[in-house]
Amino acid sequence: MVVVAAAVLALLQVVDGRDFMPSLTGSLSKMGEVRVSTVACCGAKGASSLSSMLGSTGVVEGGSTVLALVNEPNLSDSALAVAAGDVVVLEMCQADLLQGGAYGIGQLEPLLQRALRLHALKPQKKLLMVVVTDADGDEASAEDLAALTAAGLASTWAKLKKPRDCAATSVGELFDVQVSTLPSATFAADEHAAGLEALSLRFTDPDSADYLFPDGRYSVSSSAALACLSSCAKEAPLPPPTLAPSPAALAAYRAAEVAEATSKHFAKGLAQLKKEADPAFLPDFGDKAGALFSDCLAQFDEGVAALGGVPAVVAARSGFEAQLLRALHVPFRKQLTHLQRLVLSKFTQKKAALKPSIKVEEQTRDLVKEAEASFNEQAAQLLAPSAGWSYAFERDALVATIKEQSTLHVDTLRVQGLYLPEYGGRMPIDFSAHWLMLSPFGTDMKNDPIRPKDKPKFRPQVNPMKTRATDGYKVKFTDPKRMVFTDKMIQ
Repeated sequence: MVVVAAAVLALLQVVDGRDFMPSLTGSLSKMGEVRVSTVACCGAKGASSLSSMLGSTGVVEGGSTVLALVNEPNLSDSALAVAAGDVVVLEMCQADLLQGGAYGIGQLEPLLQRALRLHALKPQKKLLMVVVTDADGDEASAEDLAALTAAGLASTWAKLKKPRDCAATSVGELFDVQVSTLPSATFAADEHAAGLEALSLRFTDPDSADYLFPDGRYSVSSSAALACLSSCAKEAPLPPPTLAPSPAALAAYRAAEVAEATSKHFAKGLAQLKKEADPAFLPDFGDKAGALFSDCLAQFDEGVAALGGVPAVVAARSGFEAQLLRALHVPFRKQLTHLQRLVLSKFTQKKAALKPSIKVEEQTRDLVKEAEASFNEQAAQLLAPSAGWSYAFERDALVATIKEQSTLHVDTLRVQGLYLPEYGGRMPIDFSAHWLMLSPFGTDMKNDPIRPKDKPKFRPQVNPMKTRATDGYKVKFTDPKRMVFTDKMIQ
């Protein structure tokens, strides 16, 4: 066991290739003989989660082993970092791991392809730490992620071209694989921070139960690390990829150049056409747009005539034609809008000039047909040849508006009493019903109405009225004193 007096974490992040070599060797040379673990940060963002937690630059106090972090975006230097590293940190999203895309385990393929040639520089087993970000336990458990990682590594290993002097026969002989998960920083911020803190302690805290470097594991002496880095610095950079040019590729490239040059000529003509067409309706818009379209296609055909009718040129011409039509379609729609307003304005003027008459409905129907025919005739002139455009939607919207206005005009005349339809009219009738409440318990004689079936009732004995001259009504005289109220009356 090697006892180290001081522990340091060195994080160097550079942009240009090979710059990390002198910086890293210079920093390690000043530390004396200590245990060093070179950590290669890989992934689409260079293990940004761990790098942001440990620090972006400078020297930080760490555990019992010095950590030299290399975060390289350059493919050549990243492969050298993997070859010289003791720990490889590969960061990816859970979705990329599940889908097996280009940003999954497959990111290691170009790095391992070159690192295998330098395997003899540091043949001891390395640690591959796969950090899965945006982890969701409901979608995939930790065991599922570990199984997917193992399957992805096996597939990547099978695709590699192994050097003859490579001693490793499987990916298991190269790496000890561990998988760590980090929840989403957006939807589970507290869990993400806690997981990131626990992951950083595995690199820096010797007292942690999951410390990665107990008893100098996954580390070498500083002198051995310096020697390995010096050997990597002497490696020649990766040569640029050379592809044998194919006739189809050259034809497609030449057709793209011709299309780009023709597009500049088309852009000038389109700007002039928009300047004329945007403010108001342009009756000859279709002719001008068709002329511009045909001129550009003819110029393109002339430029690619020497290439022949290969499929790449045919596809380029089809795409260029679609590009031109898309650019012309916007001013075409604006012209249809101007035409709608023009036809609607003329219809409104003619409708206002109509006088109330018995033929007003027939006259408005004729105006609707006239407006629709006028729109169809003028809209057809806006179409560019071979464009395949349609104006059915604008026509239907205009006709619906015109019919609504004509119906409103006729109804207004009817309400004002200025027009009555010749046919299809209806006479308004006021109908009312009155119902007397029934008597559920019958009626008495006083409230019993007279019905047609009721029999008349009368008294057969009638005393004839007598006059005063005979023995009829006579006045009865009374003593006035009896009309005075006395106290005897209450006795």
